[in-house]
This record gives sequence, structure tokens and C-alpha cells, in this order.
Amino acid sequence: MSRYRICKEIELSQSAMSRFMSGESGLSMRTIDKLAALLNLELVKRDAARPKPRR
Repeated sequence: MSRYRICKEIELSQSAMSRFMSGESGLSMRTIDKLAALLNLELVKRDAARPKPRR
């Protein structure tokens, strides 16, 4: 699937996708949900706590 088609399907401008892909900006949760649904992916929230470093 082309980047153009993905953008059309999830209603995201190609410039916004380009900024996201280059790391210049993020995506809204709504857009991320649309992208996951289009790609048939399931998003899972994980605990953000990081393990303490060993000494």
C-alpha cells in the first residue's frame, strides 16, 4: 500500500505524514487508531515504568 493511499484512507495530509515519518512531529491518537485499523494492527498500552538499573 502506498503512502498516498494510506494518507487518503486515514484522512491525513501527505505533508503531515512526511513530518511524522521524519520525526519532526507526532500523530494524534485518533490518527494512530485509524492507521492501526487500516493496517489490521492492535495497539496495546504498556506500563511506562522502566526497570531500575542494576548497580
